[in-house]
Amino acid sequence: MTALWEVLIAAAGLETCRRLASILSQWGFEPICSSTVGKANAILARRAVPMVFCEDRLADGSFRDVLGAVGLLQSKARVVVTSPAEDGNGYLDAIQHGAFDVIPCACRPSDVHRVILRAMREDGEKLQSPTFSEAHEVKAFYDRWNASVFRFCYLFLGNKDLASECTREAFLNYLREKPAFPTSALPPRLMSFALAAVRRGSTLDSRASRPNQSCPENVLCIPSDQRAVFIMRSMLEMSDLSVASATGLPMDRLRGLWRRSLFNLREILPREFFERAISGRHVGLATLPDELLFGGEKPSNECR
Repeated sequence: MTALWEVLIAAAGLETCRRLASILSQWGFEPICSSTVGKANAILARRAVPMVFCEDRLADGSFRDVLGAVGLLQSKARVVVTSPAEDGNGYLDAIQHGAFDVIPCACRPSDVHRVILRAMREDGEKLQSPTFSEAHEVKAFYDRWNASVFRFCYLFLGNKDLASECTREAFLNYLREKPAFPTSALPPRLMSFALAAVRRGSTLDSRASRPNQSCPENVLCIPSDQRAVFIMRSMLEMSDLSVASATGLPMDRLRGLWRRSLFNLREILPREFFERAISGRHVGLATLPDELLFGGEKPSNECR
């Protein structure tokens, strides 16, 4: 398995870079952003990136300058130009100068996915670098577990924007280790990275970092170690062994934290679940609405 692959984004606008970075991370690419031609060319000279997304105009030049640098360096990077919508002349100009493809500057996920899939297909036909063919495996892995990791981060933090950032961080850190990509069970190592991310993120959100242990009204009010164990074990239905691996907790302490979390959340958990759990019979909460654990209210801003 190859390492995490870097993709260069040459964009004058920060929003464009953020949008592309979010989409590319789903394929296992690690975005490197540059706001100028000069910085982009310096990155190309130092690193072997498989793909470049470049705005048609930058502060100190245009995509033509980036394409020129790719040619001079004999780089194998494919350059995808982002151009204003319905600009037929711009499309032809970019292709004639050697661009791999052109997509509208809105950078919709479907357009980005299309050019990546095209690169995969061409690599498969030419038996070249495995980068893009392996990206398909990463995308399948991401699609399988993204919702679970996001749910953990959201329930731990109560903030959807921050949860999205922590989810992305967890996947990127996981991919840096050149892992396998299982789809049958949620990888404990991935959840370990998610836990580390939300612990850092909780320092940015006062509600998630200062729990009230007297009479919790929602999941954010219980201590963070109980919260992590409860979400993994009850909401994501991970096994005790997997939760122990993800958290680094001894099995006895893990089970004790889980029992205390049930006691602290007894007022909001469905009575059937609470009774079955206390009796030792397994029943998960995978279908329980997240808002119920926040006391029936949406705790923070909506997803973008």
